[in-house]
Amino acid sequence: DRALAQVVLRAAIQGSGFSRAALLRDAPAVGDVEVIMDIDPFAEPGQAGTFSKSLISEARKGEMVKLLVEEGGGGASASIMMLRIQTALCAPIKVGEDVTGFLYLDARKGEQKSKPGSGIHLRAAGGVQADTATFVQAVARMCALAMGNLSRVQLERRQVELLRDLSAAREAQVMIMPPERARVGGLIYAMRMKSGRYVAGDLFDVVTLDEHRTAVFLGDVAGKGISAAILMATAQTYLNAALKHRGDPALAVRLTNEHICEHAASNKFISLWIGVFDARSKTVTHVDAGHGHWLVARAGGKSESYSAAGGIPLGIDPSFDFVSETLTLGPGDRLVVFSDGVVEQPGPDGDMFQIERAVEALEPSSTVQTDATILFDAVLTFAKTDSLADDTTVASIAFE
Repeated sequence: DRALAQVVLRAAIQGSGFSRAALLRDAPAVGDVEVIMDIDPFAEPGQAGTFSKSLISEARKGEMVKLLVEEGGGGASASIMMLRIQTALCAPIKVGEDVTGFLYLDARKGEQKSKPGSGIHLRAAGGVQADTATFVQAVARMCALAMGNLSRVQLERRQVELLRDLSAAREAQVMIMPPERARVGGLIYAMRMKSGRYVAGDLFDVVTLDEHRTAVFLGDVAGKGISAAILMATAQTYLNAALKHRGDPALAVRLTNEHICEHAASNKFISLWIGVFDARSKTVTHVDAGHGHWLVARAGGKSESYSAAGGIPLGIDPSFDFVSETLTLGPGDRLVVFSDGVVEQPGPDGDMFQIERAVEALEPSSTVQTDATILFDAVLTFAKTDSLADDTTVASIAFE
């Protein structure tokens, strides 16, 4: 901030008696320093400031450095001799434990003679008074405090902007999600979802294909947070369109997989379960793309987990040929599908929830509404916290 730099340099000059001062910032990338601002009444217009690199190098260690070159004395560095420096101070500016800049002042031989009345009070070979060094160090510390406050204000501003962006992303995500419970094309369903962060990486949708067929899919994007949420929205939109256009779940998954492989990062993939429910035949034609987290809750309280041969997660192999399988749901049967946030949720002792606890939790349930509520609450009870480790989604679907 140039306003802060100007205040600091004026205070340093007025209180120390030096006429040349500079506020410098370390530039490790080029192994040098960057001039934030300098005041040099002896410099020609357009001339860049010059500083003792050896002095700055010593100040990088975190302590004030004082320099006095005696007349005829040896041992001074080449830069000091070339610049004709006779007295100099360099105070590190530390924000926390890090040296982020330097307050640099020096006086050079003959300058006080060339600028009468310029305010220089140090003799050419004069010593640095103890109170002068203490004053300069105090100015450097006040500068560090001000820089720390500026950094804090900038950080708070960035956090506000980030929260605004996250809120917009969350609102967009809510807009493309179906309601938590509804009747659609001969189906009834209920769903519960909770994100591991501000936005979720789980995807869930219900898509009407025709008068009798309805597609339902639930997927889990690897990772969580903004990047997972963006990939989730992309996959959900593309899969929705492919289903409406093609109607075949295996083909829709293959087309979506090609799109994800082409556009997503190589370390991003999506596990997915998708089923097309036919209200006339009471069958579900489904594809399990590396998901595996689903079961059928039969009427009477017995739940069965399935191992399907559908394929691998999306985003790994663009040429993979996904296959579908078909199962039949009887009266009162529900298909319950959930994300890995359910089975992989750890308890306080580190043990995971796992599929066996899901089967056990669903035993007393008999409707889609109670399926979603009971299983989700069982995970929360097991975790003993409302802050779940990952995005968690539970959905139960049945024919009316």
